[in-house]
Parts: sequence; structure tokens; C-alpha cells
Amino acid sequence: MLIDCHVHTTRYSPCSHLSPYEACKLALSRGLDAIVITEHQIQWKREEIKELQQEFPQLKIYAGMEITLRENIDIIVISKNVGLQIPYLISFEELINKNLFDLEKSFIFVAHLFRWSSEIEFDENIIFPYIHGIEMNSINILLSGFKKIGPFYQSTHYALYEEIKNKWNLKPLYNTDSHSSTTIGLIANEIKSVKIPPDEEELALLLKEKDIYQYQNIDLLQKIFNN
Repeated sequence: MLIDCHVHTTRYSPCSHLSPYEACKLALSRGLDAIVITEHQIQWKREEIKELQQEFPQLKIYAGMEITLRENIDIIVISKNVGLQIPYLISFEELINKNLFDLEKSFIFVAHLFRWSSEIEFDENIIFPYIHGIEMNSINILLSGFKKIGPFYQSTHYALYEEIKNKWNLKPLYNTDSHSSTTIGLIANEIKSVKIPPDEEELALLLKEKDIYQYQNIDLLQKIFNN
């Protein structure tokens, strides 16, 4: 299964130039099996996902969300679809105390941790015990600085991501953080020999249990970075 767990659309992310229809159409054409739509502070409602899913039966579509915390960190939450809306710059402690989602049945990963700085400016011991994964690569991470390591484009801060991943025993995630048609489908998570989960809760459990490998569409990435 090839899945991008970090995609923004024009439905609820003002910073995106990618319509939901275009995101799904291009994801399919570029070989993805599934995407997680992760708008800022908003989780698509179940009926909205169902309507879009009917247009693209060959692509599994999930609703996650990206939450910008007061601690100057962004997290992605994949949990039961109940159409969550979270206040901007909520503190992590307040978010957890609200009990808006079941941590046992959710998957939470840190997005683009070292995109702007090589320093961590929050108390790791408050946040990371609740975190399941870390985004090791994305288009936005690469645009902050990249190099070639083996066949892949990797962040110039790759060693820092590896350090945090190993320190907290986090699952690695590889996404696009796509906001445009040029980037959707260029980086994804490859999970081998699995059935596509039927809903967000089952996807969260799968991400916790299975090995996750990086996939890159090298030809299209080269076109972006050559420009």
C-alpha cells in the first residue's frame, strides 16, 4: 500500500491551491492507494469523505488533521472521524486533557519538526510520550534544504530526525505535505502486504504495528528541484 498521510486541500486549508478532486485524481494517476486529508485544525466530516470517496472508488480517502500547538510544533492526528475542530495554538496539555480522541486508537505524528530550526524549543518529556511517529521527509522539509542519500532526496537535517526517531522509538513517516498539484504523490509511505484499512481507527492501528518504508517518485522530484 502506498499512502500519503499529509495532504492539504482548498476545502479547509486557505494556504492550499489543491482542490479535493484534483488531489484524488493526481494521487491515483501517480500510483497511490490512499491519502489522508489533513486540513489545518479541521477534520473533514464523515459525510464529506463519503461524498468524495464515491467519486474515487479506487482511492481510499481518510480524514486526519494538522494541529498547530502553542508549543510551536505541528502534529498530525489520525483518529476516529467525528469532524473535529481544534482551536489554533491550543497547548498540548489542554489538547490531551480535552479527551477529544482515544489515544489508544489514534496515531499522532510530529510534522516537519526541523523545517525552520535545528533546535527543539519545547519540553520533549511533555509531548513525545504521547507521540507515535515523526515525519522524516516531505516536500516542505526538502525545500528547507536537501541532499541525495542513496536513491532518495533527504533533508539536510536528516541526522536530527533520525536522532529523535531513535530516542523516542517513533515510527517514520514519509509524506508530501502537499498544497499543490505539482507535489501530490511524489513522496509516500509504503506498507507491504497489507489490506487497505476500512477507516481511520484501523489505519491508526496499522501505522503503529507495521514497518513503514519511504517511496519517492524520483523523476517528478528531479523536475521540481531542477527548477
